[in-house]
Amino acid sequence: MNIKKNLGRSLILSIALLLTFGFSSAQAASVVPKIESFKEKTTASLKIVIKYSLYKKKEVDIKVKIKNKKTGKSEVRDFKKEDLNSSGEKTLLMENLTANTKYSFRVKLKKHSSDKYTGYSDSKSTKTKS
Repeated sequence: MNIKKNLGRSLILSIALLLTFGFSSAQAASVVPKIESFKEKTTASLKIVIKYSLYKKKEVDIKVKIKNKKTGKSEVRDFKKEDLNSSGEKTLLMENLTANTKYSFRVKLKKHSSDKYTGYSDSKSTKTKS
């Protein structure tokens, strides 16, 4: 009887801990891609580095949502059949931007062979050069 009672308490404690602390942040972060950084900024372009660890070395389709923070205008740019590297990263060139303008970016992707996209990443902002 004591074994069943202790087993029951252990199970209840385990469930309580899981509900209290949830999954690790690493597990939660892998659900959507992440914008790692921006580089090679000019007056009209920049490169955006994205990462999605679940699709290492996979061919993917990527959607980048760009919002001009000054005008509020948004657009979505599509990148088809892009290859993620062994770390799950890809660098994309964003062209035809306006000089000295702050933009926010969000990305989502899917395996090229799939119909279902991930959710959008958190928004990350940067400014083009003057």
